[in-house]
Amino acid sequence: MSLSRNVKTVWNKYYPYISRHWCAVARLLDWDLKVIRVRDFLGHVKIQTTMDYLKTANMYYDRNERDWLKRALCKHR
Repeated sequence: MSLSRNVKTVWNKYYPYISRHWCAVARLLDWDLKVIRVRDFLGHVKIQTTMDYLKTANMYYDRNERDWLKRALCKHR
């Protein structure tokens, strides 16, 4: 709740699912789209839940932008 409340002061469309979504996409990219590994990491019971994140992950993976998270979190000059 604290994260959600603080982030909404900067971006009012934020909700906790967004963090989980990008965590899943980042893990898929870091782990070369190994869906079973990501499913276990996230604790999904159904593999389809994890598969739902593949569309976004594939978009970045196909562009060879696997380090997008590091770039996004670096300090901008």
